[in-house]
Amino acid sequence: VLAPVSGQQIKRALVAAGLDSAMDELKAQPDAVASSQRFFELFGDHLRTRSTAEWLAVFAAADVPASAVMSKAEHLADEQVANQAMYRIADDPGVVSAKQVAEATGMTIRPLQRLFRDYVGASPKWVIRRHRLQEAAVRLERDGGGSLAALAAELGYADHAHLSRDFKIATGRSPSEFARAVWE
Repeated sequence: VLAPVSGQQIKRALVAAGLDSAMDELKAQPDAVASSQRFFELFGDHLRTRSTAEWLAVFAAADVPASAVMSKAEHLADEQVANQAMYRIADDPGVVSAKQVAEATGMTIRPLQRLFRDYVGASPKWVIRRHRLQEAAVRLERDGGGSLAALAAELGYADHAHLSRDFKIATGRSPSEFARAVWE
């Protein structure tokens, strides 16, 4: 990925690649979009003349931002993918299954599970369940309970019995007992 953002970086990229004669052509373009398109057209075929490692060295020496594109395996091994999946779970209360997280990150279930095992130390299902239970506890503290059936539905549980079972396993108390203890 070649990413010059200033006129000086564009000029250094052209010079480093031996395309400095194209600078006037780029300046003659009617706007920045056309210049950018022409810049990448110029580099399109030219970049195939050397290996990625060679080009990265050339652009690094010229102080031009560039990096290699990751393979799918490298992408899946990147801890930032795990971080994005965690944020997806935390930010979207509608996420109730590992399949939803996998689809949102462009992965299948098995690689997602490996990624979570390696970077989070728990399965996606466990993280989703914990997040939902934490959200239930916060709402019980804030609202004093309200309708347990409504809370269960909002958090993606099939019914209040499933929420109650999970909550009691995690906290040792039923949601009602928890709410009473908080509000007393």
